[in-house]
Amino acid sequence: MWGGTQDVGRNETEKGLRQLKNFVKNHNQINVIVMSVRCRYDLEPKSCVNNEVKVYNRKLKKHL
Repeated sequence: MWGGTQDVGRNETEKGLRQLKNFVKNHNQINVIVMSVRCRYDLEPKSCVNNEVKVYNRKLKKHL
């Protein structure tokens, strides 16, 4: 499973987190490696996409 800044930047944050949580819950017999989404370096650090990435990563860490 792979997600990135394009998914987060389209306001799909909650949907992505929900799908990831459901996947982990339904596949609790396997090891799952979860990686945070990287900021986009072609945008300003304070861009709305990078801010949303930070929010997503914070929520991801909280839930998993």
